[in-house]
Amino acid sequence: VVSTQSTGDDLFNVIFTPNEGITSLPPCVKFIMDFLDGEAAKHQILDPETVHTWKNNALPLRFWISVIKSPDVVFDVRKNNNIDSCLSVIAQTLIDETTRKEQA
Repeated sequence: VVSTQSTGDDLFNVIFTPNEGITSLPPCVKFIMDFLDGEAAKHQILDPETVHTWKNNALPLRFWISVIKSPDVVFDVRKNNNIDSCLSVIAQTLIDETTRKEQA
């Protein structure tokens, strides 16, 4: 039996941990993040929440959530209702963890 917790932890480690020996973001991800920072500066957007939202929508929400929720689009796999439910939990966890929250 594979737990959703361990599967989710493993997935998030793969998504957010650079390869061994690499201390920076992949060039394409760095380009996107630098571009968004540049656009914020160019348009004098000083609210860090706005820039965070742009970056969050660019990578975790637009790319990773799509892959997690619809692996059948990328891979030749079928997903049943049980798998779909588990993937929904993992996707929602990623959404929750990449959304800024007020500290209690």
